[in-house]
Amino acid sequence: MGPEVNLNYYRPLHLAAKEGYWVTAKSIIDNHGAALTEVISLQGMTAVHVAASSSQSEFVEKLADLMPTAALNAQDKRGCTALHYAAVGGTVDAATEILWYLSTLTTDEHPRYAFTGPCSSSLILGIAAADITLDLLHGYSHLATARDETETTILHVLSGHPHSFPSGSRHSFWERFIYSQPRLKHVYGRKLVHKQCFELIEFVCKQAVLLDNEQTLYFFLDGGILHVATVRGVVEIVEATLNYVSDLLWYKYSNHTLLQVAIKHRREKLFNLLIDETARNTFLASGLDNDSNNTLHMAAKLAPSPQLNAVMGPAFQMQRELQWFKEVEKMVNDKYKWQMNSQGKTPRELFTETHKDLLEMSEQWMKDTSNSCMVILLS
Repeated sequence: MGPEVNLNYYRPLHLAAKEGYWVTAKSIIDNHGAALTEVISLQGMTAVHVAASSSQSEFVEKLADLMPTAALNAQDKRGCTALHYAAVGGTVDAATEILWYLSTLTTDEHPRYAFTGPCSSSLILGIAAADITLDLLHGYSHLATARDETETTILHVLSGHPHSFPSGSRHSFWERFIYSQPRLKHVYGRKLVHKQCFELIEFVCKQAVLLDNEQTLYFFLDGGILHVATVRGVVEIVEATLNYVSDLLWYKYSNHTLLQVAIKHRREKLFNLLIDETARNTFLASGLDNDSNNTLHMAAKLAPSPQLNAVMGPAFQMQRELQWFKEVEKMVNDKYKWQMNSQGKTPRELFTETHKDLLEMSEQWMKDTSNSCMVILLS
């Protein structure tokens, strides 16, 4: 259970740390010096834990200046330090400021240094800034392949932020032009984030291949890192990973190869990347899922809503779907074009069935558009 905590006595300090009221906190500490490092919550948190978890950067810095270094490494009942809470804090700018500051003060001395214990992997995974994550991983490389309590890895986290990469950033013509201008401050910042995230991927992959073969495969395959990245269209993660372990291309996750996932989710850039080497196309396209759907069947299914709605207007959506089907059809062996799935349907029959509603909508859309144009001409 640990020592009894006087909640009523430390309530003003807890509130001050949470809200960032430094003057109030300093007054309490001046009158009772032990309050600087004493536990003030039932979860075993000190004032610096509370302030860091609330992203009170200025408060944390002032408090840390008064504290012995060992106290900054103190863990609460969850095994987390103030640095852990800063990493998973809500306000990115404030959390980043705290992280930089605390990471320079915390020590690497066993047994209470910042990156051990049950929260160590959560700390690394929770850091929003790629540059800080990379900097910390250089000192704690074992965490590059760590998993948190939900079996999440750094690559899973990066896959969840496609906008942190060029492939996940949708730009108009003018935005692409602006992106090419290196002297614009906000463009420089965006490019820097892209560069840092790519360097982070490279570092993680380098550490993963240092493991034995079985552990390397487990890291990349368990949880389907590449499949998550493919679904979300993060080309950089897939490309970098395959550069280190090219055999991952052949493995299935949820009974689908990477190529099949790219086709199903209409990830054109990844499709082009994965079929770059013509000699392997036949093998990559030959797999079947649990319903005996081959690769062309995947292209015959209606695109997921986000990809379908990326094109405006049912007629243009239908055109895009047909173009995609025909493009995939070019790469498969002729026998797969007539192969039936478990429902007895060929890819073309499946395409007709799954696109029936879209076809009707596109025909109606074209009629409505035509009528609207006619009204304008006659008016």
